[in-house]
Amino acid sequence: MNSFTGYQFFKAAGSFILLCIGVPLSLNAQSKVKGKREVLSQSQKVISRSFEFRGISDHASANGETDFKGKNETMSTEDRVKFLDVYANYAAQWFGDPGLNKLAATPKEIAARLKEIKPVPLPSFRKVIRLNEGWKQNAVQAVKTEKDRPWRLNKNAELKAGELLFHAGENAVINLAKSSGWRYELRWEAAKKKSGAIVKWKFGTFEAPESAWLKEDGKHFFRFKADLAEKMAYIWKDEKCIAKFSFHHAENKEFFFKILNSADVSLHSLVFIDYKYRLDKDGKQDEVVLPGGMPRKAYRDGQVFEPVCLAEDNFKPSPDMNGWTTEKYDDQLWETATLPCVHGGFREIGEDLYLRKTVVIPSAKRVLLDVEALDPSGEIYVNGKLAAKIPNRLPVKLDITSFVKQGENVITYKINYNWIDDLVSHAMLDRSCGWFAGRTTLHLFSDAAGIKEVFANTMSIEKGNTAAQHNQISVENTSENVFEGSLQVTYSPWFPKEGAVVASKVQQISIAANTAAQLKINLDVNNAKLWNPESPQLYSVRVVLKNKKGEVIDDFVTTTGIRTIAQKEGKLYLNGKPTLLVGAQNMGIRPYPDLENASKYNRSATNEMIMSEILAIKNMGGNLFRLHVHMALNKTGGINDPRFAEIADQLGMALIWCNPSWVREGDERTIDTKNVGHYIQQIYNHPSIIIWEMGNHPNAFDRSNPASASRTDDFVRNTVRSVLATDSSRLISPTTYWSHTHYGNDLGTLDWQKKTIQAVQEYTHPLVTRGSQDALTGYGASWTVLRQWPSGKAKDALDNKIRAWFNFEHEESTGQPNWALSEGMPWHHIRSYEKPYDQGSIGRTLELKEWRASQGWQAFSAYESTKKQIWNGVVGFSWCTIEGGANAGTYEKPLLDPMGHAKLAWYIHQFFGNKIIAGSENVDVVYGPDDEIVPCIFNVGEKTKVSLKITVKTVDNKMVKIYIIPDILLEGGCRLTKLRAIKPELPKDKYCVVTYEVF
Repeated sequence: MNSFTGYQFFKAAGSFILLCIGVPLSLNAQSKVKGKREVLSQSQKVISRSFEFRGISDHASANGETDFKGKNETMSTEDRVKFLDVYANYAAQWFGDPGLNKLAATPKEIAARLKEIKPVPLPSFRKVIRLNEGWKQNAVQAVKTEKDRPWRLNKNAELKAGELLFHAGENAVINLAKSSGWRYELRWEAAKKKSGAIVKWKFGTFEAPESAWLKEDGKHFFRFKADLAEKMAYIWKDEKCIAKFSFHHAENKEFFFKILNSADVSLHSLVFIDYKYRLDKDGKQDEVVLPGGMPRKAYRDGQVFEPVCLAEDNFKPSPDMNGWTTEKYDDQLWETATLPCVHGGFREIGEDLYLRKTVVIPSAKRVLLDVEALDPSGEIYVNGKLAAKIPNRLPVKLDITSFVKQGENVITYKINYNWIDDLVSHAMLDRSCGWFAGRTTLHLFSDAAGIKEVFANTMSIEKGNTAAQHNQISVENTSENVFEGSLQVTYSPWFPKEGAVVASKVQQISIAANTAAQLKINLDVNNAKLWNPESPQLYSVRVVLKNKKGEVIDDFVTTTGIRTIAQKEGKLYLNGKPTLLVGAQNMGIRPYPDLENASKYNRSATNEMIMSEILAIKNMGGNLFRLHVHMALNKTGGINDPRFAEIADQLGMALIWCNPSWVREGDERTIDTKNVGHYIQQIYNHPSIIIWEMGNHPNAFDRSNPASASRTDDFVRNTVRSVLATDSSRLISPTTYWSHTHYGNDLGTLDWQKKTIQAVQEYTHPLVTRGSQDALTGYGASWTVLRQWPSGKAKDALDNKIRAWFNFEHEESTGQPNWALSEGMPWHHIRSYEKPYDQGSIGRTLELKEWRASQGWQAFSAYESTKKQIWNGVVGFSWCTIEGGANAGTYEKPLLDPMGHAKLAWYIHQFFGNKIIAGSENVDVVYGPDDEIVPCIFNVGEKTKVSLKITVKTVDNKMVKIYIIPDILLEGGCRLTKLRAIKPELPKDKYCVVTYEVF
């Protein structure tokens, strides 16, 4: 070690590192350092920038690695709450959202990104008709019930088609006293008939403020949200809150919604939804009075209230359904629809969905109807005749040649309503989980021979990005003669820019009569543009079928990306390079703006909902999205919606995919392994999908019973084989919670009791990955758990360095929302079953007014835990969850609130979206007088040389000390570089901020 004018040199990572040490810098010296920094910044761009927040103590007990709360804690409970509050305020300012009220993805941004999504190109020869637009829909109760509509009997009103016209006067519409007396919502659409007239609203004895009157012409949509628990009311107009005022009901009296109109006014819709707060078995409300109330089940009760539709009317006549499948049927009274078309939720409970479309079909040899799904089941009719009964959620490929004619044809669907009888506790108390018809395409074949399917994947990528592409092509010959001809496969750049053919191969083929052949054509793509989340490059793959005369008789087009995924030496490899995946999962429960959306769109969301979730992860710097959609507890219930993969392909988002064979928990034997291949084929060509997940955390293995040990063997064998039968190009995760199984270690040589076993060979298959749901700071855990981690199966796998280890569901820590944003919502000011977690992790339950400190805890623990796990080799993270909305909107684990506003923990993920991440070595919370900082830099990308600037500041950003460490040689490929310890100079304060800038 050499000394030089206040600096010291020492060797690290094969280069000399300059470390600023010694006495505090004077203002003049700080200016010189600042000047040096400015010179450096001109030539070297800041690669990553982050901060760490620490307490400060001059007591010796703070030396070493301290806990926030735990064995090595140094703060009192109130000190911890204050720490979190100060941290939250600093972090909110750092990320430019001091009010913590910004959306993670704005509607404008969502709409713009959706417009950029390119549809899969059509073939040049085959006639393909996409049938997603121009449908008509109607819904009919499977069991008819009479509906009471007293507002139609108003003597001062006239019922017309699609409207209820009220003449001038004070018109009573509906009795609001029919609510249960907690919270409710009234919705209506109204339009004045006379320009210049004014329409007022009255709710019992309360007249709406002038700001809520209807003065404008045209139709306008209103919501009246009554919060009787907090004695407030809110009026929304065209989805903007325009009035709020004190409000209550008079007891035991009628309480009518009235329209006060000086001229005619029409209602075009009316909906009255009551939110019934959960009662106990004696009919009494929960023991804790709102605000801040707790559901009666302190744990595992996410269904805080029950939504009930008390009234609904669109004032339209009900269509006669007789002959609805026929060509002559009059569907003028039906609503227009676009596929996917979804029905469901408590407002549409028990209603079967009916769809019709007229399509002109030209002359064709064969006609194939391709439907993504009729979920959960249904019927298909063509020109009045039953073409097929669909018993399940599988993709439908139906030959309808015998049912169609040249010219106009009518295709009709019936989709049976869905009902969840084992509702997961995270779901709304609404068992009407949406049922839908997926997107539909007609394929017209001109010959008896044609291409059925094309599956493409990358076998290897060699130097110079020469990609060996495997193409499996299914060709069907429906004639009585042997087919002789050729297949040509071509690859062309397609996204983001289209280009000329870059690879092509022709192969002669022969197919026996009335058979389908599986043909394999391999070709190389030189100088391939690889798919990855940072640069999502896609290719168009066109397959052309010619007869022996050389005439084109069919072609098929799909898109794919060139990429490989593998695991070795404990790392995850994308395109042959180690990578780090950080993101979140969804749950498909989206209760805003309409509560019925939570169930209705669970299995088939709108395009905007899908984009909003993927974009929210992208905007936080994430690159991983885990599909985690379900409402059933113990039955199969994942989804297979190709739109997630289509958007992820083009936005650049890696996917962990669960399909409808998947199960959340319970008995692993319910997994539908026999149909796994059908679901995989539907979305096979999407490069964004990197892992097939077969189960969340099935937990009925009966580990304590030796006779049941074979269940884990059967489970692993069956799930892995079911995937490998169709795809061997992606990783496989039979479960995301291996600790529930009998297996006790990564090698499969010990069971959970450390007894010697031999796991089935599928357990150690090169594609079968490892992971768990490690909630190191969640569920009320003390900081000691994080400090002492890794442990258990995580430590075993990370030490082995054979397979990649994922934290499939983290961090499970909670953060209250910004309650000011949820006024009028039924979940406003309700803590979920997670409320007791505060006690374990912080020391007491945080109050509603302490929501910023609550978000501070979630963000602070998220940063420290994620950092430590990355330092120790975890390759992937999926936060539980991205969107708010579960637990009847009260779920506090998500990174967003139910309306899409970002919490602090969402912002914290931005630190881990960089290729280079810097921070301290450990999770020390309070710096003592003898503490040192060991700077660490984690490099995801290529080998490089960087400099590191560490700045110690006060919480009001007054600089205390700067340390500049230049010319640090970083090894590439997810490598951690530890630098020499720094003895930091700390401010004379309770807290400090330490920033890390890599340039």
